Amino acid sequence: IFRSETRSDQERLRDSTPREFEVTALLSRSPPSTDSFNLSVETERGGSYISAHPDAVKTLIKCPEGTLELMHNSKRELASLHFKCSAASPAEARRLFLDTVSPFVDHISYLGNVPLHIALVECNDPNNHLRTYNYINPHPQIIVNPHEATLYKRLLPIYALYREAKNTQSPFYKFLCYYKVLEGIYNHLRPEIFTNAKSSGISLAREKETVPEHDELRTTHPGLIGKPIKDVFDSRFTPAFRNEVAHYLLSDGGVLNVSEAQAAERFGTELLPIELCARAVIAVQERYESQSAQ
Repeated sequence: IFRSETRSDQERLRDSTPREFEVTALLSRSPPSTDSFNLSVETERGGSYISAHPDAVKTLIKCPEGTLELMHNSKRELASLHFKCSAASPAEARRLFLDTVSPFVDHISYLGNVPLHIALVECNDPNNHLRTYNYINPHPQIIVNPHEATLYKRLLPIYALYREAKNTQSPFYKFLCYYKVLEGIYNHLRPEIFTNAKSSGISLAREKETVPEHDELRTTHPGLIGKPIKDVFDSRFTPAFRNEVAHYLLSDGGVLNVSEAQAAERFGTELLPIELCARAVIAVQERYESQSAQ
């Protein structure tokens, strides 16, 4: 609450006039933790394998979109990035920042032959007294069913791909892992189990696989709910996304840039539906395996 402020919260939140933003990012040697909501962007919290020149205090890089300032922590490590630009929203400012900073970060990662992660991004809108952050929601604690269970040998590579998807923070690699789960089942395991069952005189009860109901999916992709998963796999996931991330080629002949903010956002919006589809298809495959083993 500010004494001189006459605008409502909604007016400040929805302001679409061009204005100055200050964007700050912490760098890290390892992927950011998803178990903490510490939103401090103090330079001392950051770090990297990139050491500053002994005489350097800070580094300024002039870019068409704004000025990029590189800061060092007390260990003389490159630790945070500060960026000023003009934009009409926090989302636009963040995209400008990432599209400006990512080529630089990518290049020095290559030059130094070391990993370099952007751990946290803060977007400050001084005109509206707003600070925005993007974060990965922590997973809840769960208790896995402690009763006896059956592991099907045919599904071991599928479980491995699923865990690989959960462990990575790259939206591109995460999407590809879920896609390979669906591809592996539809193109290999599913035909194989029906062929083997037929040759053994076993009749498997076929199940319909449709995109399941989900509260968030109802908001983001309502048109997908109830559709046959195989149709979504063939018509949506394969041509528009799998081919791009597998071959790094866009439909217009360009090359997919995985550091581009809009590309990451586009793939990120597909992660929930493809994960739900992968889980549904794995569950059906497990039931086919159970029938086949009887």
